[in-house]
Amino acid sequence: MKNTPQKTLILLTALSAAGTFSIAQSPARSPDHPQVSDSGDRPNIVLIVTDDQNLWDFGAYGGNVHTPHVDRLAREGIRFDNAYTVTTVCSPSRYTTLTGRYPGRCAHPDFFRVSPEGQIARVSNRSTTLERDQPNLMKALQESGYKTGITGKWHLGTWMAGWEEDGVWLYPPGFHEMRLKSYPRDASFDDPELNARLAYNQKRFAEELKEDGWDEAHSIIWMNPRQLHHDQLHNHNQEWITHGAIEFIEKNADNPFFLYMATTISHIPDPQDTLRNKDDPRLTGSGRMEAHLEAQAPRDTVEQRATAAGAPPEMSYMTWLDDGIGAIIEKLEALDLDEKTIIIFLADHGLPGKASLYETGTHIPMIVYAPNRFTPGIEARFAQNVDITPTILDLTGTSRPSGMKFDGRTLKPLLERKTDSLLWRDDLYFEYGYSRAIRHGNWKYVSVRYPPETVAAYRNGEAETLPYLGFNASLGRQQAEKRPNYWETDQLYNLDTDPDESTNLAFDPRYADILVDMKIRMIPYLQTYPDRPYGELHPVSN
Repeated sequence: MKNTPQKTLILLTALSAAGTFSIAQSPARSPDHPQVSDSGDRPNIVLIVTDDQNLWDFGAYGGNVHTPHVDRLAREGIRFDNAYTVTTVCSPSRYTTLTGRYPGRCAHPDFFRVSPEGQIARVSNRSTTLERDQPNLMKALQESGYKTGITGKWHLGTWMAGWEEDGVWLYPPGFHEMRLKSYPRDASFDDPELNARLAYNQKRFAEELKEDGWDEAHSIIWMNPRQLHHDQLHNHNQEWITHGAIEFIEKNADNPFFLYMATTISHIPDPQDTLRNKDDPRLTGSGRMEAHLEAQAPRDTVEQRATAAGAPPEMSYMTWLDDGIGAIIEKLEALDLDEKTIIIFLADHGLPGKASLYETGTHIPMIVYAPNRFTPGIEARFAQNVDITPTILDLTGTSRPSGMKFDGRTLKPLLERKTDSLLWRDDLYFEYGYSRAIRHGNWKYVSVRYPPETVAAYRNGEAETLPYLGFNASLGRQQAEKRPNYWETDQLYNLDTDPDESTNLAFDPRYADILVDMKIRMIPYLQTYPDRPYGELHPVSN
């Protein structure tokens, strides 16, 4: 670990002593302009969030893949080329998307259990759970007359990641808290008891999700496919997720609705393996479906169509995902809802930089498609998933509920091309585990700070190594092995000349002033967390 230059410490301490910023003073706080619309033109919203997705996984972003439906959304909508996620693992990213708040603001007991107040918030999957006593996007839309529905992956409830010991699967506490029914991992779908238990668990998921603001829940995967605790369900089933989305749209075609479709592709297990194994899509998390799922193109035609279009066979799973999105578009058109609906498409985070704050984790695809509402084109200014909730409230004319605070801002001015670039945001803020980062222009500053007792244990020899940034040791190990600067307390990158973030300039005297500037830019964000010290960047007052 290298020491921060003394010059930097003096400047930062002086600025920090000036006082703590309130949330309202945060440079990322949005204006209070979502208000109820008088026009009566309240669009439906379809929010599609994909999993572990890279920019180059879509043709619209330059990938050698066959994704005609997503490419159409990008071509006929607004493609954001500088869209980012605040964090780079599933739960906190989804928390931010559905609340408009940074994940470090989570106030659920699960979060405080692993990151008590008064300590650095270790933002991660294990602890980030949606609070039920605070407003969120779904509840706000419900209150304004929208029907809300979810299909696919949730990953924001009571922690449900089980584990194995001596070949025996151990169910996590959340499994029992939700009164779910267990079954052998190799139980046959010919057994009525397995199907009954799966159907019961799906019903329990739907009941639980009503507490979070969902009127309807279809085809729910509580965390990841592995957490369905069955060998034949440890795969992807895009057809089942699409089926749930179609059910919700058809049922609510005469109401203003908000549909959240969270897919599992491209998360593990390898979706290409699922596709090539030709697993039966009728075997679902709610039991065996009697009829074939025909909401999207047949699975056994996917690879042939993808390769015929010139895509490499190993990427044909992206065509499978794209088929599901195409089915949603086609259903909206068939019901004459396409011009009444806004589709917002983004990823939770990228895959190569997962569990880090490097660009390959934070930089995501994002598209807004709204026929005859916005002029199609490319938007190059900074946007972030923390902007999704304020944007949807603004687009639907929904008033912000009392007490609901945002770290993001509405993107509507960008969608309408009404904002001068000089009036838009200068910086982006990121957080994961023990790391925080800031981006300004093409400069990126990544910091790593541990609790004092953790550093002391390491220096005194009580601990052999410092911990990985987040709780997931496997992900941390992967990043540490491929990122030589992973452990550095301060990292400064010039993305113009070093897009791979491989050359750390933080300890080069030629860039000392830039390092100071980037730290100073980070301080106001950190100081909106009065009970979350972060080393010398956020000193705790006595």
